[in-house]
Amino acid sequence: MAKKLGESANKDAKLPGKEQVESVRRLYDSAKREAAEARGGVGTIIQNAEKKHNIHPAAFKAAVKLHDMDPVKRSAWLAHFDHYRDALGLDAQAEMFPENGDGDDADEGADELDEFDAAAPPAPEPDPVAENVTRLERGMKQLAH
Repeated sequence: MAKKLGESANKDAKLPGKEQVESVRRLYDSAKREAAEARGGVGTIIQNAEKKHNIHPAAFKAAVKLHDMDPVKRSAWLAHFDHYRDALGLDAQAEMFPENGDGDDADEGADELDEFDAAAPPAPEPDPVAENVTRLERGMKQLAH
């Protein structure tokens, strides 16, 4: 037969009182509200940066995660990421649009591109540690074959 509401399965179990349960519930609800407000604040910062400074939200979050990472783990992560991009042919897409176009319409819109290039921030410096890790891994693969 089903137990009545409020009837404990184990009478000997030491369970918290109603006051403690209610107190913890209030604290939990308060913390959830504060966390939601903080997430909203972070979201607003990212949205404003996206609109004002052309920040890519997902790329920025990944970069911040990498920034906060241990340098050795970051180097390994970047080496793996570069390898995966190479293995999956993700960088080959950039080769679809050669810099010096051979077609008749290569100069079409060149003025617009020049303006865009002038406004673009300089490319970030490559991470020498990650490059060395990648070179070492490639060298080890060649030795293994």
